[in-house]
Amino acid sequence: MDINWAEVLIGFLLGLTPLVGRQIYTSIKFYRTSRRKFLGTFWIYHRSTTGDGSMKERQINARYSLLFGKLLVQTAPMSGDPADPTLSYMGNISRREGMVRYLTLNDPSSHEIITWYVIDPLFDPFDRTVGIYLALDLSGLPTSGPLIMSRTRMQLGEADTIIESHVLKVAPLPHS
Repeated sequence: MDINWAEVLIGFLLGLTPLVGRQIYTSIKFYRTSRRKFLGTFWIYHRSTTGDGSMKERQINARYSLLFGKLLVQTAPMSGDPADPTLSYMGNISRREGMVRYLTLNDPSSHEIITWYVIDPLFDPFDRTVGIYLALDLSGLPTSGPLIMSRTRMQLGEADTIIESHVLKVAPLPHS
């Protein structure tokens, strides 16, 4: 019995057509949307929830996954922070929801899950944007606060000044 290798090869390639077509469609769809402005390396600045409330920075890397069809985010390890030596977060960036994007991150080695809500600037590319984070800290207590997402690394004092100028301050509720 002779095997017609040309027919086998053509059948194999025809079987791959839907998979390849889906990947091409996903790539075109991605590059036509505004999500590409979130690709690359960013610096996140926020206040620490451990005691003194000092300004902290964290580097994140965002890339597009053709396999999953979404933006994936991974944090780089923080150097020199004894309070947070091992947490390394992984997650994704949502589609645009109004003027906001959601970054959902979790640390595989702990229970900690963080959600960042950042304003999605209309212009592309953007240098920085502000937002808030919501999380459970390492003690399991809820916490939130302002954050900055920046393409360039800033001095902690500069980040502190920007956060102070962009944060809406609300008076505490009166005690009865």
